[in-house]
Formats: sequence, C-alpha cells, structure tokens
Amino acid sequence: MAYRLRERFAAGFGGMPFIGDPDHVASELARIAGWGFDGVVFGFVNYLEELPFFAQEVLPRLERMDLRQPFRVNVDSDASARKLQARPARPGAAAF
Repeated sequence: MAYRLRERFAAGFGGMPFIGDPDHVASELARIAGWGFDGVVFGFVNYLEELPFFAQEVLPRLERMDLRQPFRVNVDSDASARKLQARPARPGAAAF
C-alpha cells in the first residue's frame, strides 16, 4: 500500500484523508513517516476553524513522537511582522 500511495502522490493523482481525533491523525502521520515520507500537504474543509485546532492538538503529538520539531513565533517590533522560525531538524527527522 505504501508503494502505491507514493506512486500516486508522485504522479499527482493521490490523496490520503486524515480524518479522526488528534491521536488518530497523529498516528496516521507517523505511519506514513515510517513509509519514508518527509512531509505532507494539508487541505482543510474550514481552514479558519480547523487549522488552529490542528496546530494546538495534532502538532504537539507529533513533537512528542519526535516527528516534528517545535516552532516559535517571533514578533519583529519594528515591522510588527510575525515570523515563524523552525528549529533545525535533527538529521533523519521527518519534516511534518
């Protein structure tokens, strides 16, 4: 199954729904990380509601599973711009 999914993604035909509670979504991401995927592209039905929930509930689980590095938000006081700065990933870490 992993090979077929990888082949469909590479050809631009595939998609894999991640539907469920935060533990289930994190475990599915861990499963595909085990197949060799380094990252995924997400789409949400209601981006404004679902992305904050994903960030608050799923991303910390991925950090605890050592599949994602924590990030921090810096606020540039001169420009009042918010910048996300990811910590450098450890070699071999998935980039979720």
